[in-house]
Amino acid sequence: MFNLTDKTALITGGSRGIGAATALALAMQGADVAFSYQSNEAAADEVVASVEKLGRRAFAFAADARDGEALKELWKGSETALGKIDILVNNAGIVKTSFLAMTGDASWDETFDVNLKAAFRLSKLAAKSMNRRKWGRIINVSSQAAQMGDVMR
Repeated sequence: MFNLTDKTALITGGSRGIGAATALALAMQGADVAFSYQSNEAAADEVVASVEKLGRRAFAFAADARDGEALKELWKGSETALGKIDILVNNAGIVKTSFLAMTGDASWDETFDVNLKAAFRLSKLAAKSMNRRKWGRIINVSSQAAQMGDVMR
């Protein structure tokens, strides 16, 4: 596949699903990883253990993707733990299903904050760091729902 020896990655939403699989895939290619999780510390601990079994370092950080200050702390903590961040994977996302006419502002704001604003905020932090080092990658994960709407039944 590819060699990520001496590379590091930060993955949002890394304690389950696509995020956990991404953490493991990057570790299998030689990267050390940090990742965020919302609340399931047991799941985060399992991902850390799985990455460490691969001989890589892993760090899990509880962080609320809606909170700009929490995201800054996530970035700082990850950089401190790993020394640098070479790869940012914006993976965290939520789905709130409801009819448009019944969607409240609070629900819309939360979806926007987690799915878009968090990626924007972390990408800004990553760009500054990656520009200084003249190397880095930012990967944004989205849902197929971004391509086509869904009919509620």
